[in-house]
Amino acid sequence: MSTFVKFIETNILYEILIVSWLLFFWKFYLSLRQRSLIIRLVELPKDVEGLMTKDVYDKARAYALDKVNFNNFMDVYSELCTTVFLLTLCYRRFWLWSINVVNYFGFDDKNEILLSAVSMFIINIVYDVLHLPLDIYSTFIVEQKHGFNKETPLFFVKDRLLKFIVREIIVVPLLCTVIWIIENGGDYFFFYLWIFLIFASLFIMILYPGVIAPLFDKYTPLPNGDLKTKIEALAASINYPLYKIFIVDSSKRSSHSNAYLYGFHKYKRIVLFDTLVKEYYKPTENETEAKGCETDEVLAILAHELGHWKYSHTLKGFMLGQLLQFITVVLGRKYEFEADRFAKTLGHGEALKSSLIKLHKDNLSYPLFDKLYSSWHHNHPELLERLEAINKED
Repeated sequence: MSTFVKFIETNILYEILIVSWLLFFWKFYLSLRQRSLIIRLVELPKDVEGLMTKDVYDKARAYALDKVNFNNFMDVYSELCTTVFLLTLCYRRFWLWSINVVNYFGFDDKNEILLSAVSMFIINIVYDVLHLPLDIYSTFIVEQKHGFNKETPLFFVKDRLLKFIVREIIVVPLLCTVIWIIENGGDYFFFYLWIFLIFASLFIMILYPGVIAPLFDKYTPLPNGDLKTKIEALAASINYPLYKIFIVDSSKRSSHSNAYLYGFHKYKRIVLFDTLVKEYYKPTENETEAKGCETDEVLAILAHELGHWKYSHTLKGFMLGQLLQFITVVLGRKYEFEADRFAKTLGHGEALKSSLIKLHKDNLSYPLFDKLYSSWHHNHPELLERLEAINKED
């Protein structure tokens, strides 16, 4: 037994690499299955006839194929970088660099918390530099090609710098606290660490929408009008303690659309992307077809989101997030069906279907997926599954 343990300890680096590559090949295999499905379905499948035209399907298919090809390349690139880092002991080099930096500024090079903070800062810089070309390609080639990118090069640079600064302000103190708990927590450090991470996650969930997100996008109170009146009426009908409704100018970076809820107790907010609402959508010069949802479709989407609040899915999802990923995905899909059903009980079934179809068209979301690929990657059911479930509900 001691020989086996010694063998494990001696070869731990290669064992980590084997596990990492096994997980990579599994996800890569799933991705290849999805790519094969997209390539195979050239003609408009019968399942999506009536949901989108052949022209929209061709655009969605081309976009999906470009994304899956790029993601495959990015996954290979990232895995190779990780492998090289481990085999060449790069993380040890980063630690030695952090010692040099600490000594240069006259601090104590025996302070493990300080060294860890500096080392993490160095690692993040190296990681961002290595992945910057991929980020540029994704934004200005893939997204630009299919009409979604709205970022200028200057905006891109400012946005990435701001993200880096905000990330370091959050991550470095968290890392220092984690190390302090490990050093001072005694035999039960793991329990204290688990409690801290739960509260840290909750804190970030509270901090992000109200403090961090407004650093990147402008949140404006939704003007008085038919949409605001109907949203307030919808919230009141189910006793949702709505505090404010915001419209966010996400169109300055992308034409993808979304909506979400946030807030605690009596201070609930609703946020709508301007790309979601037809009257606020800002089309580019090359766009000939109007995008965005009508008022009843926006209400249907919010009815769905309110279904998540009604059934406490955020809290449940957070707790379940401590468990295995696959279980979370399965239950997440169940929650989506449940929220759809709730929206239908409020009388928004037909509008919800049309809004889902419209959002898929506007975002060129490919409607068909390999079953195994989808079950692993998607916590939302596919469009056709959701439409079928809405139609079956009494």
